[in-house]
Amino acid sequence: MAARGGLVIQSPGPAAVPVVAFLISVVVNAAPRGTRQQNGMDVRQFQGVPNILEVTCSGDFLEPQAEVIMMSLYTADEELASVNAHRECFTHTGFSSCLIDRRHSKKTKLRTLVMDLPAGGAREYGCSMTVVKSGRDVEVISRTVLARRESKLLRSIERDRRVILPTKRSCGNGTCPWGPGSLEVVLAGL
Repeated sequence: MAARGGLVIQSPGPAAVPVVAFLISVVVNAAPRGTRQQNGMDVRQFQGVPNILEVTCSGDFLEPQAEVIMMSLYTADEELASVNAHRECFTHTGFSSCLIDRRHSKKTKLRTLVMDLPAGGAREYGCSMTVVKSGRDVEVISRTVLARRESKLLRSIERDRRVILPTKRSCGNGTCPWGPGSLEVVLAGL
């Protein structure tokens, strides 16, 4: 966990390049590419890679006085990430993260990477927020967004997938900082 000026980026588990790259993109990629936004939820290509989608949940759309108490990002089958009333992050998949803004709770974001959708496939993601408005009214707000992987984009990257990330063979001697074979899951998803 790293804190700077009331902003906390937290992701549990061992450090792996996909998670590090994901967290770096949270900070660096402020301008979305291919974003489909619907009231606090958006879907975009992760760093321009058509096979990997990034789903984000945020309270940015709420009125200025609103305060987010709790937030949860989920699919129909499972909860992916959540932030509780104590501003603690809980992630339940290896590619989910929380960006907690302690000063302005509605700017807190939950994100997950989607790498398992087949070409042309889609999955619905949901976000629920417990919100206090005007200092006393409590409301639970739920939103959904459909993440869809475009089938025509797959062909353009399949030819080049060997050069996107290093393979186990290039790190087999243990000299890679992320460890040998840690990127195989990502390569299998491409």
